[in-house]
Amino acid sequence: MQLAIIDLNPQQLCSFVQRTTHSFRVFYIRQAHSYRRLQVTKDVFNVLLHECQVFPQFRDFLPDFKFKTKEKEVAPPRIKFRPGNDPIDRFIGRGFETAYILRFMELTNRTPSRPWSLRQFAVYHKSTPNVSDYCSTWILVGGSKRTEGCVDKHAESLNESPQTSPFELHVMLLDIVIASWRPYLLHLLERVEISSTKAVLAAVGGTKGTLRDVYEINEKDFQKLKGIEDQTCDALLCLESTLDTVNVLADMYNQCYRPSHKAGASRRSAAKGPCIGDAIFFSLLEKEKDVAYARKKAETLLAKIRNTRSLISTLLECRNGYNLHQQISALQSLQRQGQEENAIMRQLAEKGSRDSASVRILTIITLIYLPCTVVSSFYSTQFVARKDLASGGTHMEYAQNSWLFFAVSIPLTFVTIAIWWGWANYAPWVTRLQRKEKIKEKDSELA
Repeated sequence: MQLAIIDLNPQQLCSFVQRTTHSFRVFYIRQAHSYRRLQVTKDVFNVLLHECQVFPQFRDFLPDFKFKTKEKEVAPPRIKFRPGNDPIDRFIGRGFETAYILRFMELTNRTPSRPWSLRQFAVYHKSTPNVSDYCSTWILVGGSKRTEGCVDKHAESLNESPQTSPFELHVMLLDIVIASWRPYLLHLLERVEISSTKAVLAAVGGTKGTLRDVYEINEKDFQKLKGIEDQTCDALLCLESTLDTVNVLADMYNQCYRPSHKAGASRRSAAKGPCIGDAIFFSLLEKEKDVAYARKKAETLLAKIRNTRSLISTLLECRNGYNLHQQISALQSLQRQGQEENAIMRQLAEKGSRDSASVRILTIITLIYLPCTVVSSFYSTQFVARKDLASGGTHMEYAQNSWLFFAVSIPLTFVTIAIWWGWANYAPWVTRLQRKEKIKEKDSELA
């Protein structure tokens, strides 16, 4: 058998399908990358499905192969398997038709935080094992270079062993997909171990200058674990879908290619039957165990992620409580300082009040003596006379015009005090008058 590469032209495609009616043939429908549309037109695709007589359920696997910005549906549709109507031949088995999607992880190193990317490819296989009407049609949608290389290698090996089982290529594709999950889960585990180590060694407070102070946790660690948890949940969905695909393929192989086994028995009892040397069946059982084991590892990883998130959440709450306690202690210290400052300010206010009262008294005394001083200076007259006595002593007596001192000083003192009082109370008095005027204006507006 020789591999052929043709252009996607409807006429050439029809001719190619007719020439390879009784051959092993593979059709690749590629994508530029996983977020782009399929590199095939609608007309060519419809011709391909019509000429190869593909069952309609295959279209249900293609809606996710479209232009998109992110993965929306992680879990693909369930596998579709339809056995042929021909009776089972004990040597060549029975024909069948199947379609499914396999999801796997690929190391792309697009971003340092997420070097792994989720990939998928759809598989369609129609097998007619009759010698007179042999045909094996494969359609691979969105396959990677490694997947296509595996199919090409299998096609070349058919020249040496044409009696190869139709399920052998399914086992090879499953092997590629299952092998991608182990390094991906290991990558997630390493990221979780980093956060787990930080959470275990982190301290809440009071460890300044110690080694534990280096391992500090914050909200970003919690958010990182949330992202890892989502990725692990997606991995669980994909592994569950792959496990279902393996189970269906094993059941269908058991029914179509193991005529010595009763149709109603389980696959475990089939493994102990007379066809114990069936490599394909045991390979499918082995793949089932591999997927189940990978799924168990993902579940364990998910439990570890949730435990670490719970620990980080508790530590963050304790740290917030510790910070709140520190803030309360600081506030209490500030309150004590404020109370001390208030006591000092109260003492200063009392002292200022006493000083103000003293100044007021001195002011009043000054106002009383000021007019007298002004009058005595203004008249330049001595209102008190000193008379020498014959005995040698002196005698003080008021002058005849001393009444003038009292007549001018007393009224002037009252006038000075009145001016001081009016000046001191002028501003509050004016404010009260303005307030009354505003009230009257508002009352007049309301009236």
